[in-house]
Amino acid sequence: MKPRILFVDDESMVLVSIRDMLRKHRNRWDMTFCPSGQAAIAMLRRDHVDIVVSDMRMPNIDGAEVLTRAMELQPHSVRIILSGHTSRDASVRAVKVAHRFLSKPFDSDGLVAIIEEALASLTVDAKALAHVFVGGIEHLPSAPALYFELERLMRNGTAGITEIADLVSKDPAMVAKILQVVNSAFFGLPRHISSIHAACTYLGASTISDLVLAADVFGGAAPEAAAIVDSIQRDGLAAAAIARALVHEPSLREPVATACMLHDVGKLLIALRETHKLTEVESAFAAGQGDWRSLETAAFGFTHVDAGAALIETWGLPRTISHAVAGHHGDLAGDSATPSCAWTHVATLAAENALFRDDGRDAFHGVSPLAFEILGAPPDAAAWRAATAPVIASLKGERA
Repeated sequence: MKPRILFVDDESMVLVSIRDMLRKHRNRWDMTFCPSGQAAIAMLRRDHVDIVVSDMRMPNIDGAEVLTRAMELQPHSVRIILSGHTSRDASVRAVKVAHRFLSKPFDSDGLVAIIEEALASLTVDAKALAHVFVGGIEHLPSAPALYFELERLMRNGTAGITEIADLVSKDPAMVAKILQVVNSAFFGLPRHISSIHAACTYLGASTISDLVLAADVFGGAAPEAAAIVDSIQRDGLAAAAIARALVHEPSLREPVATACMLHDVGKLLIALRETHKLTEVESAFAAGQGDWRSLETAAFGFTHVDAGAALIETWGLPRTISHAVAGHHGDLAGDSATPSCAWTHVATLAAENALFRDDGRDAFHGVSPLAFEILGAPPDAAAWRAATAPVIASLKGERA
């Protein structure tokens, strides 16, 4: 049986345009075109539908309501919003029920790609495969016990740098790893640091906390995965530092920083068993041979995002962190439609743009419009640039 796709838009010319775009796929897909939300809901009550693609702005019953009813009537369906300019209220309602978003205007390649990705998710439960993968790894990275002990000490509000250094110094292997990282080119310090107390004094409690987490989680990888692990760790440290500059709400700042540190931990998991294949996927992505999601799904059956969220759930860490990891590429729907997830997306993207790209792009280039909606931030991100400029300059080893 061909998969059934329902398209909903109150503008007849848009429906005609979509029909024309997808004409060559009519033998693969059973496509229905509804001119109103009312007609779409009637079909959802009557017939099986695999994918619902709805315009957001429609009279009487808008796209958010169509997808809400689709979720109730056919919870198996993949729900996609075609979004142009819309109100913040409508956008917030949409992110709670939509799986994917496609901005107007769009071309046939973009529409076909998002449909094919949605169909792939129907045939293979990537999250389930990721949990199986995590469960099959004999020596998982352990939950970062020292990190959470350190966090509890810092939350008491009375601990100074000396107390923090004393706690960390109880683990000689951790001390060695932290000193190795602190004295690496990443920090560009003007002098060699040889004691953990000096490292704590120089870097401060929050950065030491990040380094403890990084060393705890990423320290046990195989030698052949060293380059991948170093990249993941460096990216996480940078993103966490940027997050602390961006997030002003005390209740969000540290959970977001933790999610930023762990956002690519799924790549570490894959590297534990599939180092060579992961390297091939990374090379194919760098060469422009496909998007990372499709390449990883084709190679492993799931993505590093799925694997990372599965590990964090396995550890029993707060779901706010696993949801933030799951949404850090801008998939801010469902459980990931929260401020902590949006901040994690913004900070991890800023770290990648600012530190790991050579094209000179703005640090916030490519931030999902949904992040601006969720955070209530202006789309020019001027305040974000001002807040993070000293951090990014410091991380680059420049003078702020």
